[in-house]
Amino acid sequence: LHVATERDRADLERFLLGLSEHSAYLRFFGADPRPTRRMLDALLRVDDDHVAVLARVAGRVVGHAMLARPAGVGSRSELAIVLADDWQHRGVGPRLIERLFRAGRPLLESGLEFSILADNLHANAVAQRLWPLATCEPEHGVNTYRIDALAEQSADVEQSRVA
Repeated sequence: LHVATERDRADLERFLLGLSEHSAYLRFFGADPRPTRRMLDALLRVDDDHVAVLARVAGRVVGHAMLARPAGVGSRSELAIVLADDWQHRGVGPRLIERLFRAGRPLLESGLEFSILADNLHANAVAQRLWPLATCEPEHGVNTYRIDALAEQSADVEQSRVA
């Protein structure tokens, strides 16, 4: 698990191209998942308002997670994560999130927000287990989770890991 850098571009592109149609749909909500230069720039961006982390196994990227804080004081950071099909439901997601949160701690000060398709039952169950105090607003087949006081929830991702 490591913070993404520009050197990861080709491996991240291979990872995204290797996602099943279903996994790409769940992550990108039906948008064209083929990686463009602009998409890869966004997925690799690391600065004061963005951080990205990759999971690798034997050199192969098997997961990507990112936090992005929109402009504006008090904006919640947005979380996104995707795992290779053969590495889903194996506890990698929570570990990837834990590493992401360590790398992006300042981005969490104003809270967290993320959206999961309602029919992604496993991801919704993981979100509810990791952040039981999050508010969930379902709309048009998408569940948007909001956490205003992430530190107060003190959700220990490592202990809450779902196998």
